[in-house]
Amino acid sequence: MSVFKLTSIKLCLLLFPDENVREVNVGGRPTFVRGMTLEDNSAKIKLSLWREKTTSPVKIGDFIHVSNLAITRFNNESTAGTTIQSEIKVLQPPQEERNLTVDGYLQTDEENWELITEDGKSLKVNAQILSKHLQVEASNLEDALACLMPWNIDVVMMGIQ
Repeated sequence: MSVFKLTSIKLCLLLFPDENVREVNVGGRPTFVRGMTLEDNSAKIKLSLWREKTTSPVKIGDFIHVSNLAITRFNNESTAGTTIQSEIKVLQPPQEERNLTVDGYLQTDEENWELITEDGKSLKVNAQILSKHLQVEASNLEDALACLMPWNIDVVMMGIQ
């Protein structure tokens, strides 16, 4: 096992928490730890928050900057852990303006629609937002979308990496 220091991980998406805060023994003393996974456009790494860092308010979908981590490599897998000097900051997600051509749609549930773009990607949109944008009642969304196809829309995408 090798241990390295890393100054920071910047603009990573908190993918999902692996576990709730739990208590483990470290050097015979009870210590709190919380596991999660971070991912950006180049890598994915498991992160352990230790001691007081377990109460950090980060949540799924947050973009964060984490500094002063200890990186451990074992069995060809790297993991990161906070240290006493570690800082965790929640950042504003990056934004990107796009013009999309929508040529398909699917109602995924009562609250959401999936818009299919000409390049085959999908965009999940809340029904209330969509009906407000199209200026129609939510109950008439399907008819309105059918009349619009294909449809050009300017959107601001949040969380684009």
